[in-house]
Amino acid sequence: MALANEFRILAGVRPCGIIVLVSELFSCESISQVYAILHEYFRSNDSVAHSLEFICYDDGCHLRKYSCNPCRKDETPTAKLLAASEIVIDKMHFSGHTDKWCLATCNPNVFSGLNNVDTEICEQTFAWLSRYCHVTRHMTRNTFVFFLLYLCDLHNRREETKLRNSHYL
Repeated sequence: MALANEFRILAGVRPCGIIVLVSELFSCESISQVYAILHEYFRSNDSVAHSLEFICYDDGCHLRKYSCNPCRKDETPTAKLLAASEIVIDKMHFSGHTDKWCLATCNPNVFSGLNNVDTEICEQTFAWLSRYCHVTRHMTRNTFVFFLLYLCDLHNRREETKLRNSHYL
């Protein structure tokens, strides 16, 4: 997602709405950058990595192919974990995918573990975050990063309060 002309981010959001990962993207969003960000996140958060059930991503089919590439899938323990992960397309973007391999292996509708999961939570979070585009337009990189982290912290506090009030926490 681009918040300003220069700044693009990748965010990881749990189905409950808590933002667990925010990373700057350089240039355009590429599968190699997304893979590298996920690899670093899971490498440095081992307990999260081993409790992972699904990765839902709008271009999950290409991320899955990239992860399973024989050239990289066995390079590190984290690469092995990513290659073995169920990487699917989120439900909102799935209708735009027509490739037979994609439909057979990355279909979120065939996994019972995703039946009641809001796989579009990242898009909803970005819709909220995009309201701040005009504010970030003239920020320096450091100011932008600070502001983004501050917004994410406020967002997570609000989501945690909602979860506590609903007795989920």
